[in-house]
Amino acid sequence: MAVKLDIDEVKRLYSEGKSLRDIAKIMGCGFKTIGRHLKKNGIHLRENNAADKEKNSWWQTKEYLTEQYTKNKLSTNEISEIVGTSNSVVATWLDNFGIAKRPTGGAYKKGTTMSSESRKKMSKAKKGKLLGKENPNWKGGLISDDSRERRSYDAKVWREECRNRDNNQCTLCGSVERLHVHHILSFKDYPDRRLDINNGQTVCALCHEKIHQRRFPDWVTGRQTEVKKLKPKYVEKKVIIYPKLHVSKPVLVWLRETLSQTMIAKGFGIGGKTLRNLMEEYGMDTKSKPKFQKPSKEELLRLYPAKTLEEVGEHYIVGQTLVHKWLDEYGIERTKKNRKPRTEEARANMSKARKNRKPVKLKGKHKDCPICGVNFYVSPPRLRQADTHYCNQKCAGKGRTLKALQDNKINRV
Repeated sequence: MAVKLDIDEVKRLYSEGKSLRDIAKIMGCGFKTIGRHLKKNGIHLRENNAADKEKNSWWQTKEYLTEQYTKNKLSTNEISEIVGTSNSVVATWLDNFGIAKRPTGGAYKKGTTMSSESRKKMSKAKKGKLLGKENPNWKGGLISDDSRERRSYDAKVWREECRNRDNNQCTLCGSVERLHVHHILSFKDYPDRRLDINNGQTVCALCHEKIHQRRFPDWVTGRQTEVKKLKPKYVEKKVIIYPKLHVSKPVLVWLRETLSQTMIAKGFGIGGKTLRNLMEEYGMDTKSKPKFQKPSKEELLRLYPAKTLEEVGEHYIVGQTLVHKWLDEYGIERTKKNRKPRTEEARANMSKARKNRKPVKLKGKHKDCPICGVNFYVSPPRLRQADTHYCNQKCAGKGRTLKALQDNKINRV
């Protein structure tokens, strides 16, 4: 929808020095529309921002900005509020006139030293704020009252007064490094004398250690303690070199048909792993069992029980387990007749082991059987299963029968 403009009013405002944008705001249209109507009516337009230059020319001078920024110590924000513009425009004009700008807060964080005036302003602004729970570093008041008083502002002032009184040097050795203020009367026992300047004595960290007769941490005293790092002893790794077995494949196959791997390895004086590696090289099955030639019952009776099971196994080059199996198949009874007696040394070791054996602590209980009255041991699992326990199955059957009879009598009543 087109806007009807009062061209006479537009001409009057433009002649008074108003900019196109200011007139557009008054008339409620765009500034380009104002410029187009003025050109149609034969009015020559001024240069861009000419009106703004005339409007802001009173403060855009080196003398004004020097007076406000350098002499009066106003910030760019404060100057911008006075002249009605943004702080970035003020900063640009300061650069144009070559006026040195003061460092901002970010510049101070990079290691520059702040003036005493700035430090006082910051201290005044922070006093009474961010205390207790309002502080982001609040941890629930874990610090003790004594520690809070040691770190208080009053304690800091007291320490400064004591050091200034003692010319900032240790009263015992004259050192000027790492100075502490020692409480002559104990901080704990004399709370009313904690901030008394006559109760403070300036001492260095090392002398303070001697007074308290204990060692302070290295970061307090500045002491550098050498820590000797113990190098672990070099442990040589034991490398087991298995001897190479030189046996042809046909011989090994022939031996494997009648002998176990253990017997073959024992006969060649090697380990079972070396034998299995050789069998894998020849493509032999390491899990197959040998086909032993089973002796007859008469042959076994000629050897057993005249010889022990171990000797019979060595005769047939088999283990004792297989000899036991043969005896069971033929129904031959075993006997301890030819068992080798134990040596005196073995008997002494067994006796010593029995004496040193610790008694087993039983976690169960000993109870009397409710049927026969025999005292017997009840294991912990049985204790958890039921309240009533019996010494054997027979007594348990009788107990269940008596309980059933009692339940029937109760139900009949």
